[in-house]
Formats: sequence, C-alpha cells, structure tokens
Amino acid sequence: MFKKSHTKKGSKIISSLISAPFSVISDTTPRRRKTNRDIYECNDEDIKFFKSHKRQIIVAFMVFFVLGIIIFGFEFILYLLMFALFAFLAILNNS
Repeated sequence: MFKKSHTKKGSKIISSLISAPFSVISDTTPRRRKTNRDIYECNDEDIKFFKSHKRQIIVAFMVFFVLGIIIFGFEFILYLLMFALFAFLAILNNS
C-alpha cells in the first residue's frame, strides 16, 4: 500500500513528536538568552521540512486527538485546554 520510504518518514515524524518533550527536558546546557529576533527567525530548512511533511504532521495530531478522546473521553479536550492555558501563561511569564 505504502512505499517503504513513506513508512520510514512517517515513523520518524511520530517518534520525533513523542521524543521532543523529553529531549527539551533533558537538554540543560547553558545558553545565552534568546531575543525576539531569535524566537521569530525561521531557517529555510525548517520551512522546507514543514512544507514537505505537512500532511504527516496533521495526521499525527489528528490520530493523537482521536485516540485521546477514545481513551479518556471528552475530558481529554479539557486536559488539552488546560495544557494550552498553562503553555500560554508560561510564554507570558518568560517574556
């Protein structure tokens, strides 16, 4: 059904989505403070990656959302809203 290369790319994206929060937590190297220019600056590589993998990223988030609703019921939406609120407050706190 799928070519071998597509399944490898999809599994890499899913594994990177799963491992991303843990890599951020484990990365404790001291760095200089980020300026607004650093935060809003995008590399060409990042833009190419998101353009070429847009469908896989959207499907991964949809699967995550649907599985969350199936497993945890509609409370999952409340958990996501609380997470978004805390993330927003953390962003406000850092700026």
